Amino acid sequence: MTNSGAELKALKEMVSRFAREEVAPRGDLRNLVIFPPDLHEAMEKQGLFAIGVPRESGGAGGGWLHMAVAAQALVEHGRSLGTALSWLMHVLISRFVILGYGTDGQKGDCLPLLASGKMVPCLAISEPGVGGHPGKLTTTARRKGGSFVLSGEKAYLTNGPMAEEGGRKSYTAFLVPAEARGLERTAPMDLGFLRPCPHGGIILEGCRVPAECVIGREGRAYTDIALPFRQVEDVMMTAPFIGGARAQVGMIASALRERGTDPGRDVASALGWALYLLALCPDWQDRVAAEARMGGEPTLADVTGWRISRDVFREALRLYPPVPMMVRQATRPERFRGRELAPGAQVVISPWHLHRHARLWENPDGFDPGRWQTENGRTCQRTAFLPFSTGPR
Repeated sequence: MTNSGAELKALKEMVSRFAREEVAPRGDLRNLVIFPPDLHEAMEKQGLFAIGVPRESGGAGGGWLHMAVAAQALVEHGRSLGTALSWLMHVLISRFVILGYGTDGQKGDCLPLLASGKMVPCLAISEPGVGGHPGKLTTTARRKGGSFVLSGEKAYLTNGPMAEEGGRKSYTAFLVPAEARGLERTAPMDLGFLRPCPHGGIILEGCRVPAECVIGREGRAYTDIALPFRQVEDVMMTAPFIGGARAQVGMIASALRERGTDPGRDVASALGWALYLLALCPDWQDRVAAEARMGGEPTLADVTGWRISRDVFREALRLYPPVPMMVRQATRPERFRGRELAPGAQVVISPWHLHRHARLWENPDGFDPGRWQTENGRTCQRTAFLPFSTGPR
């Protein structure tokens, strides 16, 4: 695969079609704690696990952009964040950890199976009660002859068999097969909104693995693998969330059209940013939900009185105006910022910069719907708020 527009478009169409046909119709996914085997098999047949793995290793080729395009399409058209998350973690570990840090032997053994979907990876870093804080991890890896003996417990594992272990201030990563003696799986964890993405833990009690199972540099796994993987994961996870926002905007737009209102691109853009900002701020998300639940089934009259929802939407328009820049033409002589403007002069106006001007707004770059009930917010609404532009074109 290359980064050509035609190739990426074909990939997006293929994944979108798969998501519409195999994922979206399944209402059972939101109730499943374990990923359904038949859906995993369908993803295998479609070759989804091969994305990002080089062709010479049994994959379909492609890189980070291909994985992001596929993740966005999977959520946008399949409407199941958990399904996409399970798939994305599979291909991220395959490409970043195994392809990036594995020996030639490890790559030869693992990559073809990972690309086919017959092997399922997971990255085991976090531990119960302490998360992934390097100073608090207690799982140990002790040398014994030509092997390491692993002991400890890992939690919040997404998908399958890989554990990172360490002692004191150095950390080493190991490839540990799920069937290794001394490795016990804990009960599946139900993370609710991430269904059917499976999560669980492992307990290692004297789990002996040969030195050949070390992946990457011994003693450097935290700095070499764990920290960079977090950054890659953060960036790549934006793709399914964007897909989810696009799906939500599409559903809202369809509902508006059914009621005789065409939302248009500007409103759709504003809805998308509002959903994104709410996803980042659960406290405001809860306030909007509580407001919507008041009084039973809402009517149009009720909606117009939802102050919190209105302020959230207004704040989204402030931070991400659908028209970030516009050009206006002077119709008469004007004096503007110490300059004389003749009729016909072109003036560039940027709502984006106006809405974030530090001399006008308090906390200009922050998401704060509550600002609209303050004196500063009310003043700026009258004098410095142009989300949809203004004036004749």
